[in-house]
Amino acid sequence: MSSRTKFANILGIACLILAGACHGPAGPVASPAHAARGSALPIATGTEGALGAMPRAAFAVPEAAPLGLTASDGTGLRLATLDARAVVDGPLAFTELHLAFENPEDRVIEGTFRIALPQGASIGRFAMKIGDEWQEGEVVEKEAARIAYEDFLHRKQDPALMEKSAGNEFSARVFPIPARGTKELVVSYVHEIPDGTYTLPLKGLAQVGALDARVHVIGAAKDPAPLSIRSGKPAADVVVDAKALLPAAFASAAMTGVREGELAILRVKPQSTTKPEPLASVVVLVDTSASRALGFEDEVTLVKRLVERVAKEGGTITIAAFDQNVAPIYEGRAAAFSDADLERLRARGALGASNLERALGWAKDHAKKAGEKRVVVISDGVATAGQNDAGKLGAAAAKLREAGVERIDALALGGIRDEAALLRLVRGNLAHDGIVTEARDAARAIARLGEATRSGVPVKVEGATWSWPAKLDGVQAGDAFTIYAEVPAGKPVRVSLDGGAAQVVETRATERPLLERAVAQAKVIALVERAAAPGAPKDITRQITSLGVKHRIVTPYTSMLVLETEADYARFGIDRRSLADVLAVEGNGVKRIHRTFRALPVATPPVREDDSVDDALMASAGAPRPGTPAQAARPAPRPAANEMRKRAMSEPMMEKDEAPAKSAPAPRGAAAPEAKPTESPRPARMAARPPPAAHAG
Repeated sequence: MSSRTKFANILGIACLILAGACHGPAGPVASPAHAARGSALPIATGTEGALGAMPRAAFAVPEAAPLGLTASDGTGLRLATLDARAVVDGPLAFTELHLAFENPEDRVIEGTFRIALPQGASIGRFAMKIGDEWQEGEVVEKEAARIAYEDFLHRKQDPALMEKSAGNEFSARVFPIPARGTKELVVSYVHEIPDGTYTLPLKGLAQVGALDARVHVIGAAKDPAPLSIRSGKPAADVVVDAKALLPAAFASAAMTGVREGELAILRVKPQSTTKPEPLASVVVLVDTSASRALGFEDEVTLVKRLVERVAKEGGTITIAAFDQNVAPIYEGRAAAFSDADLERLRARGALGASNLERALGWAKDHAKKAGEKRVVVISDGVATAGQNDAGKLGAAAAKLREAGVERIDALALGGIRDEAALLRLVRGNLAHDGIVTEARDAARAIARLGEATRSGVPVKVEGATWSWPAKLDGVQAGDAFTIYAEVPAGKPVRVSLDGGAAQVVETRATERPLLERAVAQAKVIALVERAAAPGAPKDITRQITSLGVKHRIVTPYTSMLVLETEADYARFGIDRRSLADVLAVEGNGVKRIHRTFRALPVATPPVREDDSVDDALMASAGAPRPGTPAQAARPAPRPAANEMRKRAMSEPMMEKDEAPAKSAPAPRGAAAPEAKPTESPRPARMAARPPPAAHAG
């Protein structure tokens, strides 16, 4: 028996023990973060090859939950109620979730709330019930949010800071969760559905006390049937096909849209014909990091179907598995690929970190030697080792050009994934742009790999004072894109695609709140793109921050912060006298909830024993104390401790025996190699765990 097989069997036995400890009468209660990020439980996904002769069924792991609240000891809290309401308006969808989690303990606890959003979704609201009052999260400038957050940690209190985690996952600390009580939360988000299909992710949730989900499609004659579950698990996501309910809006028309006043959001199809681009010689990079554990068998099946497609074209294929290292699996004629080769991939299993940069470098060297023209990446796109900056990974993809590679594509999979990072890989780097396509529909995804793309397709909205995007990339036949525009009220909306004659777009009148929020989000994206380009205006970050605060949009420069009282906001100079309206589902539409400021006295925080030390340190450092209207603020936390807490809260924790190696490549399952000083080290997701219950003062 090889050492690798022995190690896998030991892991399997350990995971069975842990799985037994984490299951009760109500089913699995393991942290959703553990399932999604590939910690101990997901390692035991169970394949005959990966775990020796042990039966695969013994290692079955539940689907990654799309949301959950995890206590600081890693225990997942039971979801007592989930009330979901969604409104679909043309190419937009607004989703509002009311959640209640139960605390089974006889003590007050804290936890971490996580939610995986649809790709491209934008958080608009995060509120928690504290006592009998709802406290809304406020979008504030990121540095101000961090100052407040770190100060609260210093006082051993936990604010809620909603920020983007890996890919499309958002997380926030939740406090306090009352003993033998419930913690109620509200989360809402906006996202595009240009293809007309709305999805509410539910699959993977454990036992739910009561679940109700309703979707309203504006303009449809009737709504889809609601979903209601009592004391059970949802077997699947809620999927609504708006095309079936509104055939006129999604039929053969190349352009449709919704409008209110000067705001217009359009759905366009720039291309109706297709051109083949054969898969004749391909390097396939298969992500076998720990985050892929939950869907690993589906990933293996996807590889098999891709090989079959290349074999039909008489092509050659190279398959390599990557985590923090790269392991070649097969090289040669696709027609000669056998089940034994597939077993080698299956036996590798899913374990370790994800070094996409290293995988691209390996593909470059191999393609240069073997003459392959195409690269296909099968991954969630979340890099946890090596380079993780999307722009720099795009630069690594551009180096494939030196090896003669003409196109790179990505088959995206996993509930938590970073499609934006994958898009940076496939566009603007090689002779032909590739695509990022959902791998769930394997037949359609692989078929698209064999179709050519077009990029730089110009879009012009006549008479618009602002529109975005100005061009479309990676276009294939039948693809739908969303165009945002501001056209003076009363004037028709006329759009020209690819230099053709302008066409009048028939738009349906609708309500303003959702449109206004979506247009603001598009402006933020456009500004962020400009900020990354050379010669960007100096005040561009200020513009992004201003839009984010005004329209409640979490941007690269803003965060959503929930503090416990109005006085806490006042202590840190966070203005709540000009509160942005909150969007909510009312009846069959999306309405604004106007908020008014309710002044509360500024409470003087308790004096700690080391406050005098803090004062001396801050005075010697010349650091200002956070201001308050009454200048009654406590001293800011010490600078050195500040930085340590910042790192601790922004990165997963590692145990001492998981410290990154400094020389030879780490074995699979170990933490990522030590990063260079200029990088932001991100340990393997398998090593991640919830932050500790208490923080050093």
